[in-house]
Amino acid sequence: MKRFIQVLMASMTMPLGLLIAAPVQAATFTEVTDAGELLNTAAIVGIVTEINGAVSESSDIDLFRLTIDQTGLTTFDATPADNGPQLNINMFLFNEQGNPLFSLEPVDTNEMKFDFATTAGTYFLGIGTDDLDALDALGQRIAGNDSGIDNPNGVLARWSVGNESFGAYKITIATIPTNAVPTPALLPALLGFGIKAIRRKKQAEKLETVPVTV
Repeated sequence: MKRFIQVLMASMTMPLGLLIAAPVQAATFTEVTDAGELLNTAAIVGIVTEINGAVSESSDIDLFRLTIDQTGLTTFDATPADNGPQLNINMFLFNEQGNPLFSLEPVDTNEMKFDFATTAGTYFLGIGTDDLDALDALGQRIAGNDSGIDNPNGVLARWSVGNESFGAYKITIATIPTNAVPTPALLPALLGFGIKAIRRKKQAEKLETVPVTV
């Protein structure tokens, strides 16, 4: 019994200890020079947990090239600045090739938040005002603020700009990995399960085998 608890405690605390020893470092990118709006001019931000920027006019679009370093569920949460003009936010997510992955106009709010199942790799995140559409080289819409994804195989080449609002914004990015370690709250339940299993085994060992006479 004692040995079982020691082994279980070790198996639970080792991964948690590793996580505590190597916490995820928050990295913030602040837009100083206006970010480009196309794949070859996007601001390269790498692995970040926060982006601060501004849409200086309603026709401005900021595109960021970012890295997701683990597979999991990633949350993109954009909010306008507390002070100043209120940007009615619209965001677009593209893969490394520039194919659209997600776009949806928020309803009755200037904020925009969405979750997307990501694999580790490179992505492009675009932000602008409402009434914004992503177009391919032929001017065909591949993703829209009202339509969602029109052509998942299309490649971003230009934008149909909005004309509604402008202002500063903050985007927070967080990924919950698919291989997340169980939390310490699960430890008592696991211990209880193990203890019950040991008791059942001992009870079974105490049962006497009655010979059957034919």
